Amino acid sequence: MKPDFSSKLFPGVQSFCSAAGKWSCYAFCVLKIAERYTGKTLSPIEEIINAIERGYIRYNWENHDDPDNLFVEAPAAWLANLTGSKWTVEKAYTEPIFPFVVEVWNNAHFRLSDWDPLQYSVSVATGKITSWRILNPL
Repeated sequence: MKPDFSSKLFPGVQSFCSAAGKWSCYAFCVLKIAERYTGKTLSPIEEIINAIERGYIRYNWENHDDPDNLFVEAPAAWLANLTGSKWTVEKAYTEPIFPFVVEVWNNAHFRLSDWDPLQYSVSVATGKITSWRILNPL
């Protein structure tokens, strides 16, 4: 059941944060890019919940352990909402040279070249970059 968000400390917030800790690396990268682009500081949990409400991110409120939770469905639309500018998002298999690029490690973990939402990632420590997401403002 979807919680009542009238308070930032909504029922189930700890379960939601646990799911965010497991599956939200791409979402956190999108937020970091939006911060860098706008120069504004964003509230990650608040912005992720707003993105779920708007359909930019998938989330199953009935099952916090659903592996599809926090899948970013519409990164370009979400970035447009966060920044006020239009964006495109493309997948690349050779290293691109653009200002806003997200690395995908082992098809599992998303990070920026100079910023990682995890303190330590096994995928980064033992794996390789398998693709990139190029996020371009128009």
